[in-house]
Order: sequence, then structure tokens, then C-alpha cells
Amino acid sequence: MEGVPDHIVLNLHRKETPYAIWQALIDLFHNNSYHGKLAVKDKRWKIKMEKGDTIPHYLSRFTQSQDELGSVGIIVVEDDLVIPTLLGLPKS
Repeated sequence: MEGVPDHIVLNLHRKETPYAIWQALIDLFHNNSYHGKLAVKDKRWKIKMEKGDTIPHYLSRFTQSQDELGSVGIIVVEDDLVIPTLLGLPKS
């Protein structure tokens, strides 16, 4: 895993068998299609803070989302992260 980029390692975390790792890699690189890119972008807009979530845990999901976008070739500007992050917070 030393030579594998971080955004790919995150996708392989907690895979217990070689087949599960292989399947995760297949899924990751099949997402390079236009539809896959849209799905990853849409997933970021659907991240909401859940009851009992801590702020660090909530923000870590956005970091993971940014890594997923990077893995399909989409570069995210920091300003594009602010709006979905704020919209996902509860009104209280």
C-alpha cells in the first residue's frame, strides 16, 4: 500500500478479502465515466449532518468526498466545498 495514493487507499479500507479489494478497485475505476462523475458529485450534495454526529466526523465525510472526486479526475476548488458543507448542517 506504500505506493498507492491516499484517495485509493481510502476506498480499500476495511476490505477483508483480496476479492473485496479487487471489486473496490473495479468499482473505483469504472466511475471514470461521465455518469460515475455525476454520481460522485451528487453524493457530495447529499451529505447531511446526522443526529449524534460530531463536527469532525461530519467534515471527514466531506474530505472523503473530495478524495473520491479526485479519484475520478475532478478537481474541487475550496469555494465549491463551502456551500454543500454549510447546507448539510442542521438549522439549529
